[in-house]
Amino acid sequence: MSMTKLIESRMSSMKNERLRLAESWTPYIQSVENYMQKQGKELNAMDKMNIARCLENALLEGGVKSQSKLFETTDSSAISFLGIQLPVIAALLPSLVLNKLAVTQALDRRSGAVFYLDVNYGDNKGGVTSGQTMFSSVNGANQTTQGRQYASQRVYGEVISTTTSSGSPYQVLNTPYIAGTAVISNGVETFTDNGSGVLVSSLSAGDNGTITAGGLATYAFHVTNVSGNPITANYQYYYQESTNFSTTPPASNGVPQVNINVASSVITAEDFPLRANFTLGAATAKVNGWIKNVNSVEVSK
Repeated sequence: MSMTKLIESRMSSMKNERLRLAESWTPYIQSVENYMQKQGKELNAMDKMNIARCLENALLEGGVKSQSKLFETTDSSAISFLGIQLPVIAALLPSLVLNKLAVTQALDRRSGAVFYLDVNYGDNKGGVTSGQTMFSSVNGANQTTQGRQYASQRVYGEVISTTTSSGSPYQVLNTPYIAGTAVISNGVETFTDNGSGVLVSSLSAGDNGTITAGGLATYAFHVTNVSGNPITANYQYYYQESTNFSTTPPASNGVPQVNINVASSVITAEDFPLRANFTLGAATAKVNGWIKNVNSVEVSK
């Protein structure tokens, strides 16, 4: 069996297991579904499976803890907290705002791995380094100027030199260079391409430089950078056209690349314990059957 078929088989088996679990909790799920329909909403298959898994987890967790003696005034021998807990869980899950913001999936164990897509930059471009996170479900999107402009023809923060001295000449890394777009600075003095191949200094006492159509810059800073900032270049370039389709994969033609990976993080459920203090009337109501059983649970506002 190929790896792809093995994965598909395993995923199908997991889905069938979740569906069977959802069927076993039909009374609770049906009550919630009836209420949601009155509100003009529908429970999808994932909602039902999540509700069933959380109910099952609560039942198993409550069953384990009920085997141990709790030093409380009211314990499980007097009134079962699960009788109140389970309907609340079933009604609460579909109404969580998280369902509107992300895809949620209930785990069948206290610790488990959550898988998500991790998009990384595939090329060095300006201030972006290959391998850095472009977009992650954990960290969000890269909000820097160079990160947000990665897919454009603009290049921001391309480091020419990390020293405070002049670096001349310098060849921009992305070509063909678009005339009139280069800005080279050491944080004190700035050279700007005037569109005619001249790098004009921002200082009246400074000397102008030159930049060729191919992006080769020649310049000399009049004032040494005293702040320690690196010398950087901002500019634009053309995406190259190519008829070379013999390579696999095809040549990038200057179009920046992204690498899409499946990453995972291990998460562990946290305990949020609550202590319940039942009055004698509440305990009597449960014992005498005044509180409805699971088959007649109705969810209300």
